[in-house]
Amino acid sequence: MYYSLLNIYKKPQSLQFFHGIRAPVLVNLFTPSATTKNQPTQNINMDDNTPDSLTLHSSDSPGLVLISKPLEGHNYGQWSRSMRIALSAKKKLGFIDRTITPPASTDTKFVVWQRCNDMVLSWILQSLNPDIASSVLYCTNASMVWNDLKDRYSQSNDSRIFQIR
Repeated sequence: MYYSLLNIYKKPQSLQFFHGIRAPVLVNLFTPSATTKNQPTQNINMDDNTPDSLTLHSSDSPGLVLISKPLEGHNYGQWSRSMRIALSAKKKLGFIDRTITPPASTDTKFVVWQRCNDMVLSWILQSLNPDIASSVLYCTNASMVWNDLKDRYSQSNDSRIFQIR
């Protein structure tokens, strides 16, 4: 459904407080456009496994840094969460959690999958300390790298409890 901008600002009947400041309230930001009132609504599939997951945008490049703090080893939890958020935003989370599986090497989509997998691999490598990056540089699958890093640097709750004591 398309929306048209209408009544961004209305003269308020009364002023309301917002973070300690007395200000008018914005109302009626969007209303359906007159041309789309009788059109049926469309369901948008936002699933990670849609063909969009295999699409690379012009802004995607191998040197792109998705997160600001690289994995140093001791910060795995923060790094992992930041990377998952960034990859989810780019619709590439399925490459590390294995929900986007590689097609057969004879399938015409394999080349497209491989290109996206390589891009995710490069983003992961860009987010690692150079010493850690060199240890996974020759892995060919993003999920293999992800699981290797998880096995090496994540800690179970038992070891965290032991460290606190």
